[in-house]
This record gives sequence, structure tokens and C-alpha cells, in this order.
Amino acid sequence: METVNSPEMGTPAWLAVVFKTPPVRANKGQSKHTQYHQKIVPAMNRMMGAQGRTEACALLALEYSQKLGLIRQFKEQPFKTLEAEFGSEIYPDFLAVRPSGQILVIEIKTERFLTHSKQQTLEHNRERFEAFRMEYLVWTDKKPLNHPVRHHLINMNRFAGEDIPQELIQRLESHVTKHKALNLTALFEAGFTLDVIYSAAWAGKVFFPIVEAFSANTKITPWRQDHLEELFFGSENSSTGWWKS
Repeated sequence: METVNSPEMGTPAWLAVVFKTPPVRANKGQSKHTQYHQKIVPAMNRMMGAQGRTEACALLALEYSQKLGLIRQFKEQPFKTLEAEFGSEIYPDFLAVRPSGQILVIEIKTERFLTHSKQQTLEHNRERFEAFRMEYLVWTDKKPLNHPVRHHLINMNRFAGEDIPQELIQRLESHVTKHKALNLTALFEAGFTLDVIYSAAWAGKVFFPIVEAFSANTKITPWRQDHLEELFFGSENSSTGWWKS
């Protein structure tokens, strides 16, 4: 992809090369400040990795979004921009593709480190990616990956990996569908436990407000309660939305 004969960035031919090649930059492994996380992503049929807790949660958010059909595929450390083509060399954290084929370039940042100068750089990157028909999104640990979102994603993925009988998940799905909406207290009284609820949620069988911490009155429903596409991929998450607000 780094040769002058490589396809133009943002084209279908370029995208095909991106998904056929390994990540362009290896994660560093455990260090003083971050830890390297790896997990099997069945939909992508391979092991995927992330550097640090926020990137690991972003990886879970992308996997969950793919399960729900919000994106069709994604990749970590997907490509490097070329100075001759883009004006500078940068290594985005993730790339995702909407069902429509729209390409999303996603950077993961810690909000407290976003100085005015850094924000200007991100805005410039957004404009450059737009020139190549690609959307540029900046995810931070405040939005969309706030504490409840990170906590729920971690627990959904964690309990989905445990040996929970499918019969329990199906019973929960049927029970919630029958009653339309039940709070956590009612589900606990009906004999369902948090691990079953989280596992069913990861599979897209039931839903709860992912942006809020659990309480006794948290509603569990058979329909989505958050505008997840807007939360993760909407214009308010672009490199201008969060700092102009």
C-alpha cells in the first residue's frame, strides 16, 4: 500500500487491500502506562488486539456494533497514510465499514490530553479524510466510551464467554418479549441473574440503556433503547462535535 502504484485511499480497491493485509503497526505489549489486550473476534475470524483499556473497549464496541448490523467489518491498526497522498503519515486506530460501504476512520483519545493544538490537528485530519470520501471519528473515554458504556461492554463480552446454557438465554429472551419491558428487580425475582442478562445482551437478544449505570429500575427490553448508530458513528462523534460543544 505504500508504493506509488497502490490504489487511491478510500477506493474499493484500496479497501480490499486493507482487509487482505495484516495490521500495519504491531501493538507494543504491556508497558508502564498501557496493557496489550487480545481477543478472538469470531466475525472477523482472527485474533484482534488493542493497546490500553480504552482501545480495548473500542474494539468491543465495534464487535458489538457488527453483531447488531451497524457495521459490516472492521480492523485495528488498519493502514498508514502516505505523505505524498495525504500530506502526513498517521496510523489510525481502527477502520470500520458501514453496510452502505461508507468507510469510517476511528481514532481513540483520552479526553484530558486533547489540547487545543491537538484538536486542530484532528480537525485537519478530518478535512483530509473527507477529501477521500471517508468519515473521521474521534472516540474518547468520555464520549462515546464513557464509564457505563465501557463497564457494560466488558461485562457483556466477559459473560458471553462463560458456559451459560443457551436454554437460559432463550428463556430470558422469551420472558422479556412476553412482558415487553421488565426492570432488573423483576428479572431477579423471576430467577434470572446478571450473567445471563449480560450474555443475552451481547448476543442482541435483549437490550438496556448502555450509556447508563445499572439500577434496580433499569429496563430490559426486546428492542434497542439507545440510538447506538448515532452514539458510535453519528456526526456528533466527529473530530469537531465533541470539542465545539
